[in-house]
Amino acid sequence: MQKIRYKNQTIGILIRAIGRGSLPQTDIGEPLQLITIKHPKGKHLVAHTNPPVKLVITRVQEGLVMRKGRVKMNLYGTDDKFFKSIILKPGDAFILQKGGHSFDFLEDSEFIEVKNGPKKWKTKILIEE
Repeated sequence: MQKIRYKNQTIGILIRAIGRGSLPQTDIGEPLQLITIKHPKGKHLVAHTNPPVKLVITRVQEGLVMRKGRVKMNLYGTDDKFFKSIILKPGDAFILQKGGHSFDFLEDSEFIEVKNGPKKWKTKILIEE
């Protein structure tokens, strides 16, 4: 797990390998939680539910899981300034906690994006194409 930081803030978390166990990767106060899970054959995790809780969400976060191809993800800080590019490849997961992003598809690619909601599909364009 690699925390990507900009101006003393965690902008995102890149996960390329999964450690053994059920391991929280995000801080407990973040709106989008990510836990990596890796257990051997025969392990049993007890049945559980997630009871209803009233949540107040102050920002939208996104989780990406790369399935196929390679994508260059360009990261922008909370001040909307570009600061870093990373290459995502199959098996990588990324949590965008703050700031912005754009994508350059280096190959035919597939990824799954999960975000907290409700989301009104209005975005802030950082750079006109």
